[in-house]
Amino acid sequence: MLTKITIVLALAVGFLVIAVVRMTDIAEDAYAGPLPALTQAEAESLERLRNDVQHVSLKIGQRNFTRVSGLENTLQFLRSSIEPLGYKVQMHDFSVHGKALQNLVIEVRGVAVPSEILVVSAHYDSYLKSKSADASASGTAALLELLRLNSGRKFSRTVRFVFCANGEPPWRGTADDGHVRYAEACEAARENVVAAICIGSIGYYSETAGSQDFAFPLNLTYPSTGDFAAVFGAPRSRALVEKVAGLWTVETSFPLQAGAIPGWVPGVPSGGHEAFDAVGIPSVLIGDTREQRFPDVGTAYDLHDRLDYDRMARVVHGLRRVVDELSRAGA
Repeated sequence: MLTKITIVLALAVGFLVIAVVRMTDIAEDAYAGPLPALTQAEAESLERLRNDVQHVSLKIGQRNFTRVSGLENTLQFLRSSIEPLGYKVQMHDFSVHGKALQNLVIEVRGVAVPSEILVVSAHYDSYLKSKSADASASGTAALLELLRLNSGRKFSRTVRFVFCANGEPPWRGTADDGHVRYAEACEAARENVVAAICIGSIGYYSETAGSQDFAFPLNLTYPSTGDFAAVFGAPRSRALVEKVAGLWTVETSFPLQAGAIPGWVPGVPSGGHEAFDAVGIPSVLIGDTREQRFPDVGTAYDLHDRLDYDRMARVVHGLRRVVDELSRAGA
């Protein structure tokens, strides 16, 4: 009897390992080794990212459902930064418990296949009682910098850059999450959203061994040093995960890990991509794995001077290349 139990357990462990490898063997050819010197464009982005994160997290501070004035000030800052770039800003309004909230939308209409839409999003709110430099001023700054880098560009597909409200707890993933409201609006309008790239927290990195704390079973295949960017999507979005990872590997000299993993697996970061996945839109989340690397994320110690702006700039420029390729007709 004991032998049979041992065999069954061994088979179960074997199947688990195979399943985990299958879910995580996507970015095996990503860059590894010393980072090259920043390009001039990346160095310029570094300074803008630092300034934007400091403004949102330090000058504005808390910005959430209990601090609506912070949300309003963030929207004002975003509009004043975006409109001089030549973009037209639209507001997607929704209400939560009688309070009016807004997602900010910038659409660059495609010149070849405008009916095909690529969404690139981040959320601009904070945790309760936190300045939330990493979660999520870093994502907000990244999306704003992508708009700067693409100012005046023409895309084959329509590209929408969306800054969402209510993306942090206690609203994240609920019916009142700004990403959920926006994804549902896209579905209700029967829009052809071909993919969604959701930017999470992207500011915290460490070269210290043991700094990355993936839960079992993901720790079987992912590294234990938090010096990489991560791209995750649900199994139904595997093709998009593979495409994003492939584009990144070809174009970007920065470490990347990727996975097409069910959200119920312990340690899979949650984010706005889940809202798009729920309505059948292929979607991925790119980020720094949040609390699995930065235990103080979303606390009073989630501060601007703890972020790595050098690496943030590299990640943003990697994202720019991914967006450029995914915006092409037929991509």
